[in-house]
Amino acid sequence: MSPKTSRLFVGLSLPPLLAQQLALLGGGIEGARWEAPEKLHLTLRYLGSVDGGQRAELDECLRSVRSSPFALTIRGCGHFPPRGEPRSLWLGLEDSPALMDLHDQLEGALRSAGFEPDVRGFVPHITLARLKRSPSKKVAAWLGMHALWDAPPFEVESFTLYSSILNQAGSKYTPETVYPLA
Repeated sequence: MSPKTSRLFVGLSLPPLLAQQLALLGGGIEGARWEAPEKLHLTLRYLGSVDGGQRAELDECLRSVRSSPFALTIRGCGHFPPRGEPRSLWLGLEDSPALMDLHDQLEGALRSAGFEPDVRGFVPHITLARLKRSPSKKVAAWLGMHALWDAPPFEVESFTLYSSILNQAGSKYTPETVYPLA
């Protein structure tokens, strides 16, 4: 990757206290790499490598997204992929029309700015752990223990453009720009 290119994604940060509480759910599974509290977030849209010329257009595009603040509730858990050997564990979110509207507005703005559509579909979640050859019984036990887990609602008042740098210890996320919801 050249110095002018970054891997970027748009996401929702979590309140620090909530992120600390979520991090306490980790443990008990061999081969799991649990995310640190400061890395916990909800990805709205992965953008990948964006060159310097696209950054100004991207910023303008993200500033055009309009949404009122709203509350989200974390509820339940699961794994990806949904079939086969799990590679990650996540916490889900209660259905939120406001979150879906924010995502749809973001997707529309990105498409109008020339970004390719996201073909994977949006599944709102917070990744807690990456798994590598983890024992299926331990994964199933963790999922069973946390299936009904939920947290009090938290307020979403902004979304963030993050850069991501991959290294041997995983990814390092850096907030680049915060976009307040109006």
